[in-house]
Amino acid sequence: MTVITPNLALAGYRSFGKVPQYFDRFAKINLLIGRNDAETSNVLRFLDELVRVR
Repeated sequence: MTVITPNLALAGYRSFGKVPQYFDRFAKINLLIGRNDAETSNVLRFLDELVRVR
C-alpha cells in the first residue's frame, strides 16, 4: 500500500508537546535526520500507525 501525504503536523503524540511541529514538502524519497532524543523515531512510529489504520 502506498500512502502519499504532502505534509504533516504532529502535536500531543508521545514525546510531541501541545505546540504542533510541522514537516513540509514530502517527496518520493525523504530523509529524517536528528540527534538522539530528537523525536525522529516517533515520527516514523506515527506514520506506521497511520498506515495500519487505513
